Amino acid sequence: VKNNFLFVEIMDTQEKREQGLSNRTNLTDAQGMLFDLRTSNVARPEFWMKDMLFNLDLIWMKDGSVVDITKNALAPKADTKLNELPLYKPNSDIDMVLEVNSGWTDKNNIRIGDQLTY
Repeated sequence: VKNNFLFVEIMDTQEKREQGLSNRTNLTDAQGMLFDLRTSNVARPEFWMKDMLFNLDLIWMKDGSVVDITKNALAPKADTKLNELPLYKPNSDIDMVLEVNSGWTDKNNIRIGDQLTY
Protein backbone atom coordinates (compact mmCIF):
# COMPACT_ATOMS: atom_id res chain seq x y z
CA VAL A 1 0.00 0.00 0.00
CA LYS A 2 1.38 3.38 -1.00
CA ASN A 3 0.78 6.24 1.39
CA ASN A 4 1.63 9.37 -0.58
CA PHE A 5 -0.16 12.46 0.69
CA LEU A 6 -0.73 15.73 -1.14
CA PHE A 7 -2.47 18.92 -0.20
CA VAL A 8 -4.68 19.59 -3.21
CA GLU A 9 -6.70 22.50 -4.44
CA ILE A 10 -9.94 21.19 -5.87
CA MET A 11 -10.97 22.80 -9.14
CA ASP A 12 -14.68 22.01 -9.29
CA THR A 13 -16.11 24.95 -11.24
CA GLN A 14 -15.57 25.99 -14.85
CA GLU A 15 -13.93 29.25 -13.74
CA LYS A 16 -11.47 27.47 -11.45
CA ARG A 17 -10.70 24.86 -14.10
CA GLU A 18 -9.98 27.53 -16.71
CA GLN A 19 -7.52 29.31 -14.40
CA GLY A 20 -5.78 26.19 -13.08
CA LEU A 21 -2.10 26.75 -12.37
CA SER A 22 -1.65 29.50 -14.97
CA ASN A 23 0.81 32.19 -13.89
CA ARG A 24 1.75 30.40 -10.66
CA THR A 25 5.46 30.13 -10.08
CA ASN A 26 5.56 26.67 -8.49
CA LEU A 27 4.03 23.82 -6.51
CA THR A 28 5.85 22.08 -3.69
CA ASP A 29 6.22 18.30 -3.85
CA ALA A 30 3.46 18.14 -1.21
CA GLN A 31 0.96 20.06 -3.38
CA GLY A 32 -1.24 19.27 -6.33
CA MET A 33 -4.27 20.54 -8.17
CA LEU A 34 -7.24 18.22 -8.62
CA PHE A 35 -9.64 18.93 -11.48
CA ASP A 36 -12.99 17.37 -10.61
CA LEU A 37 -14.78 16.87 -13.92
CA ARG A 38 -17.63 14.66 -12.73
CA THR A 39 -20.19 17.39 -13.40
CA SER A 40 -18.63 18.69 -16.63
CA ASN A 41 -20.03 16.11 -19.09
CA VAL A 42 -16.57 15.88 -20.71
CA ALA A 43 -15.16 12.36 -20.69
CA ARG A 44 -11.88 13.08 -22.54
CA PRO A 45 -10.88 16.65 -21.82
CA GLU A 46 -7.98 18.39 -23.50
CA PHE A 47 -5.58 20.30 -21.28
CA TRP A 48 -3.07 22.88 -22.38
CA MET A 49 -0.26 24.66 -20.57
CA LYS A 50 -1.40 28.24 -21.24
CA ASP A 51 0.57 30.72 -19.11
CA MET A 52 2.30 27.87 -17.25
CA LEU A 53 5.67 28.65 -15.70
CA PHE A 54 6.79 25.11 -14.78
CA ASN A 55 6.45 21.53 -16.07
CA LEU A 56 3.80 19.10 -14.82
CA ASP A 57 2.80 15.46 -14.66
CA LEU A 58 -0.91 14.88 -15.30
CA ILE A 59 -2.54 11.90 -13.61
CA TRP A 60 -5.77 10.99 -15.40
CA MET A 61 -8.33 9.14 -13.22
CA LYS A 62 -11.69 7.42 -13.49
CA ASP A 63 -13.59 6.38 -10.35
CA GLY A 64 -10.46 6.94 -8.23
CA SER A 65 -8.23 4.72 -10.35
CA VAL A 66 -5.27 5.98 -12.40
CA VAL A 67 -6.06 5.23 -16.05
CA ASP A 68 -3.30 7.24 -17.76
CA ILE A 69 -0.30 9.43 -16.91
CA THR A 70 1.20 12.25 -18.95
CA LYS A 71 4.74 12.87 -17.76
CA ASN A 72 6.62 16.13 -18.11
CA ALA A 73 4.07 18.33 -19.87
CA LEU A 74 6.31 21.26 -20.74
CA ALA A 75 5.66 24.87 -19.82
CA PRO A 76 5.59 26.83 -23.10
CA LYS A 77 8.01 29.57 -24.02
CA ALA A 78 6.59 33.00 -23.26
CA ASP A 79 6.07 33.87 -26.93
CA THR A 80 4.15 30.69 -27.84
CA LYS A 81 0.91 31.46 -29.66
CA LEU A 82 -2.29 29.89 -28.29
CA ASN A 83 -2.84 27.84 -31.46
CA GLU A 84 0.68 26.42 -31.10
CA LEU A 85 0.21 25.07 -27.57
CA PRO A 86 0.19 21.26 -27.42
CA LEU A 87 -3.00 19.64 -26.15
CA TYR A 88 -2.78 16.86 -23.58
CA LYS A 89 -5.58 14.31 -23.26
CA PRO A 90 -6.11 10.88 -21.73
CA ASN A 91 -6.24 7.62 -23.67
CA SER A 92 -9.60 6.71 -22.11
CA ASP A 93 -12.58 8.32 -20.36
CA ILE A 94 -11.79 10.08 -17.08
CA ASP A 95 -13.57 12.05 -14.37
CA MET A 96 -10.61 13.69 -12.59
CA VAL A 97 -7.14 14.97 -13.36
CA LEU A 98 -4.42 15.53 -10.77
CA GLU A 99 -1.65 17.94 -11.72
CA VAL A 100 1.64 17.59 -9.86
CA ASN A 101 5.22 18.69 -10.39
CA SER A 102 7.01 17.03 -13.27
CA GLY A 103 8.76 13.93 -11.96
CA TRP A 104 6.42 13.47 -8.99
CA THR A 105 4.79 10.36 -10.48
CA ASP A 106 8.18 8.65 -10.91
CA LYS A 107 9.43 9.73 -7.46
CA ASN A 108 6.29 8.30 -5.89
CA ASN A 109 6.04 5.22 -8.11
CA ILE A 110 2.55 6.12 -9.36
CA ARG A 111 1.31 3.58 -11.91
CA ILE A 112 -1.79 2.93 -13.99
CA GLY A 113 -4.26 1.00 -11.84
CA ASP A 114 -3.26 2.72 -8.60
CA GLN A 115 -6.17 3.95 -6.47
CA LEU A 116 -6.16 7.58 -5.35
CA THR A 117 -8.51 8.91 -2.68
CA TYR A 118 -9.28 12.38 -1.41
